[in-house]
Amino acid sequence: MKDIFLISDKQENFNIFYSNLGHLPVHFSWGGGIDEALQSLPIEKPSFIFLVTDNLGFLNDWIDRILQKGITSPIVCFTKHTDQGSRKKIWEKGITELVQLPKHYKEFEYIIKFITQYDVQEADQRENRLQGRLQDFSLVELIQTFGDAGKNGVLKIFKANAQGDILFNRGRIANARLRNYDPLEAIVVMSTWFSGRFEMEPDREFHRERITLNNQQIIAHCQEEMQHRNQIIRQLPDLNQKLFTRPDLNYEEVEPRERSFLLQFKNGATLNGIIEMHSGHSVRMLQQFKRWLDNQLLLDPQTYDKFLNDLKESENVSGIRKVFSKMFSRSSADKHVQPEYVNDVDTSLEEQAAQRVQKKPNLFRGRQRIEDFIKELEAAT
Repeated sequence: MKDIFLISDKQENFNIFYSNLGHLPVHFSWGGGIDEALQSLPIEKPSFIFLVTDNLGFLNDWIDRILQKGITSPIVCFTKHTDQGSRKKIWEKGITELVQLPKHYKEFEYIIKFITQYDVQEADQRENRLQGRLQDFSLVELIQTFGDAGKNGVLKIFKANAQGDILFNRGRIANARLRNYDPLEAIVVMSTWFSGRFEMEPDREFHRERITLNNQQIIAHCQEEMQHRNQIIRQLPDLNQKLFTRPDLNYEEVEPRERSFLLQFKNGATLNGIIEMHSGHSVRMLQQFKRWLDNQLLLDPQTYDKFLNDLKESENVSGIRKVFSKMFSRSSADKHVQPEYVNDVDTSLEEQAAQRVQKKPNLFRGRQRIEDFIKELEAAT
């Protein structure tokens, strides 16, 4: 059984690991904060050290202090989604694994199993099983590796809350499964996933064949899809640039599925971050992003700020017009009121109305002057 020493700024993080993964053949120990942990680590000598925090500053500091102490236990970091530069900085410190949370519980369990059951060096040396990250191996490379081995087995692909399977007979792709996609489309969709994990498991089963194309023909389809993906990316801003939904967007008028994605950009998000969080057809997602950008439903920070300022100024002008309209609505009503019947009998009523107006010299009758003033005020703002 492997001993895992967990360090976090929140004890509730330890409870999440313990309650959800307690059935695994590992033993979790609560290490508390970094100061307390540094005193216990030389005595405990755990199989792994888990660092769990959303604060990147804490995470980098903890790693540095553990390494300075000369502790050699493998370090596994669990933190929020981060940009590429921040991830690179953490990896360069020599950690064993970096896991970005949140994860689907099944994928989370698989990751913990992989980390705790196999050392990195052992995983690379195993002849009957290969596991790793899609950031390091593309699906095309994995298909070629399995094909060259000429064995039966299953290539499992994990991303976000989805798992896809590619089944081989003597190195030839026989079938593929991913949600409701047909076999070929399932492989093409997974070929555009550049984050996630994979596991190759040889077996002795003969898998039912549902794909008639050979491996090279399937790879050609995948490469064509990746080229299409790259063409769209060239038309988009930097995938790691933060974008925002238009501030006046009425989400109730948007189709529900689109609404769920657009809401993720409400407080700012990157295209890359959204793609990594979801396991759908990434090319279609990129096409949708481009349509939103072309239609100005998604805005870069500068355009968003300008749009927001223009919106506020427009609201201020509208407010001024409402105030003046309310102030002078009565004089306007007096101006346009006409008697319903005009005849000789009503002349006395007209005379009475004229007398009432003469008794109110304070009423302002220059409506056109006010309209001209409002126009000049709007033009000035």
